[in-house]
Amino acid sequence: MITTVIRKDILPGRILYYILLLLAITRSSYSVRCNRIIDGTTRPRSNAEEKYYFFMTLYNRTDIVYAYMPDTKYTVTIMSKSPGLTPRKFTRFLISAETESDSEIVDIGVFDIMDESISKFADQCANAVVEISEVPKERVSVAWTSPSEGSGCILIRATILETPDTWYMDDSNLVLNICQDIKAEADDQGLVLPECCACDEAKYEVTFEGLWSRNTHPKDFPSKGWLIRFSDVIGASHTVDYRFWIYDGMASIGLKQVAELGSTRRLESELKDQSEHIRTIIKARGISYPNVTGRTFAVFRVDRKHHLMSLVSMIDPSPDWIVGVSGLELCLTNCSWIEHKELNLYPYDAGTDDGITYLSPNSPTEPQEPIRRITSNYPNDSRSPFYDPSGLDMKPLAKLYLNRQRLYEKTCNDLPTEITDTEACRVTSWGDWSECTVTCGKGSKLRQRHYRNETAAIANKCNTSLTDRTTCYGDLQW
Repeated sequence: MITTVIRKDILPGRILYYILLLLAITRSSYSVRCNRIIDGTTRPRSNAEEKYYFFMTLYNRTDIVYAYMPDTKYTVTIMSKSPGLTPRKFTRFLISAETESDSEIVDIGVFDIMDESISKFADQCANAVVEISEVPKERVSVAWTSPSEGSGCILIRATILETPDTWYMDDSNLVLNICQDIKAEADDQGLVLPECCACDEAKYEVTFEGLWSRNTHPKDFPSKGWLIRFSDVIGASHTVDYRFWIYDGMASIGLKQVAELGSTRRLESELKDQSEHIRTIIKARGISYPNVTGRTFAVFRVDRKHHLMSLVSMIDPSPDWIVGVSGLELCLTNCSWIEHKELNLYPYDAGTDDGITYLSPNSPTEPQEPIRRITSNYPNDSRSPFYDPSGLDMKPLAKLYLNRQRLYEKTCNDLPTEITDTEACRVTSWGDWSECTVTCGKGSKLRQRHYRNETAAIANKCNTSLTDRTTCYGDLQW
């Protein structure tokens, strides 16, 4: 709690000043509207297009960003465009942050001064930075720490004054509409449910989109563009107790062949051998030069038992690197199915080859190592094309889009429940004997019984005898 003590000997005007100052301090990181027109202008504003750059980068970095990560420090910069020999210069500026709506009171982040000889906090606005002096400038930068999670979009605006007659404000190139980076959400695979309570079955389309390019991952990007591709995509919808690849697990022979050769044949055979765990085998064509940033598609189905999805694709060229997802949950706790999901895909080392660069010669890893995520600091080797000494998160190499296309209505009574093998294989009592197969001489007759839950018995591969046969003779009563 803040307690304000007002002295009687302070003049009423000064009391108002201190009240306004207190309000400004207590709301300094929240959206407050202010007059962004710089004092002293003598004419209407001019058009700033093709005259100035206004952009944001990570603090002490050069890559321009268009969205913010919560509680992260950035650099906001005004820079003049100078197509001629004489550079364009400005004398005054104001950089402010606020929300789009006047009624919103939300966190809009905090500015900080990078060079106290150039800029200072504005007197007229609690959320703005202005110049120290009217010395002509070509460039100015201020620091901005983004707001906390869930603060929404922030408008960072620049007002630039060259002379009282020439000034700029609110042009599209002087406004940054910065929203929270959805990358964080697209990086979250979500939790796996031990059981799915959805009765309906669902059909999905999965889209695999390549993002890997010289622009997104420039370090040591392969110079021979025609070599670049993502191999055929292979995967499955499957049960909760099955994975054909696991983060930090060991690669099978089939996965090794995908990771090193881009061949899916052996892995597909391995999936077919696990048919009791698989609902749909997912297959999509690979994408290659010159369309490596294109898309490829597949469809698959899920049900109450097979509610997870996994897939992989090789990054080529590489020693044994893959992108993919293992055990993505599509069932919701409210007994329905996810309608739409986007997921960023990052590189993994399959642990079968020691190569460190895209074009490293074959060097089998002996003994084989677990599958591990490749990051900007793993492996900690400057030769890695993804190595970054700053440790910043790398950009994804690919992205998955899952869209639910259709629901198949089922009732829970039609579906097997989770029961033990003994319960699944329970049978009814024997029925009556059939008539003898002959009316004279030696023949046979039979009787039958049935599984109490035929669907569960099939799912559990029960082999209890359901038919009993015996010898009979025509006209002989039993």
